[in-house]
Amino acid sequence: QLSSATATIQSLEEELATEQAERGAADALVKQTQSALEQERATQKQAKAEWDELSRSALDEMFELRKKCAFYETQQAQSAAFIEQMNKQTQDQAALLETYQGMNEALTAATQDPHRKPQSVARVLF
Repeated sequence: QLSSATATIQSLEEELATEQAERGAADALVKQTQSALEQERATQKQAKAEWDELSRSALDEMFELRKKCAFYETQQAQSAAFIEQMNKQTQDQAALLETYQGMNEALTAATQDPHRKPQSVARVLF
C-alpha cells in the first residue's frame, strides 16, 4: 500500500506541477494582454490629443480667415462708397461747369451786343 500511496502522491505532484505551469502560462498571457491594452489606450490617448490640437488649429485658422474676410468686405464696401461719392461729385462738378459755361456764353453774348444796356447784362447773370 505504501508504493500505491507513493504512486498516488507522485501522480498528484505531477498534476499539481502541470496545473502550476498552465497557471503560469495563463498569468503571462493575462499580463501580455493587459500590457497590449495599456499600450493601445496610450496610443488612442495620444491620437486624441493630436486630433484635439489639429481641431483647435483648424478652428483658429477659420476664425482668422473669417476676420480677414470681414475686413476685406468692409474695405470693399468703403471703396465702393468712396467711388460712388466721387462719381456723384464728378456729376455735380459737370453740372456746375455746364451752368457756368451757359452763364459765360450768355454773358459773352450780352457783352458783345452793342445795343444792350448794362442793366440787361446783369439780368442775364441773375
